[in-house]
Amino acid sequence: MQHLFLGQKGEDTAPAYLEKKGYKIRERNFSRRPFGEIDIVAEKQGKIIFIEVKTIKEQDDFLAEDELSPKKYLCLLKMAEIYLSAKKLPQETACQIDIIALTKKENGKYRLRHYKNAVEDNL
Repeated sequence: MQHLFLGQKGEDTAPAYLEKKGYKIRERNFSRRPFGEIDIVAEKQGKIIFIEVKTIKEQDDFLAEDELSPKKYLCLLKMAEIYLSAKKLPQETACQIDIIALTKKENGKYRLRHYKNAVEDNL
C-alpha cells in the first residue's frame, strides 16, 4: 500500500514541475484496457508529450528509471497511438514520450530527473 501512495505522490508532483517548465497538462491517467495507461499527456509548443512517471525511495538500490523494461517502452508507444486515435488527432501529429523519474529523499523532498524523448533513445 505504501508503494501505491509513493507512486501517486510522484504522479502528483510531476505536473507541477511540467507546468513550471511551460507544459500544458492535457490529461492524466489516460488508460485503455488491456493496453495500459499513460500517466500524463501534456503539450508544449504544439507537440503532444506522453509522460511516464516512476517514483522510488532514496534507500532503494536502483534508480526509478531502471524499472522501465523494453516491454513497457512498447506499451507506451502503443498507448500514444491509441491516444492520438481516441482524440481524433492525425497520426503524424508531432509527439514524443518522456520519462520523469523521482527519488523521494529521507527529508521528504523529491529529486526529479526528466528524460526527454526517452523511448526513441531506448529502442
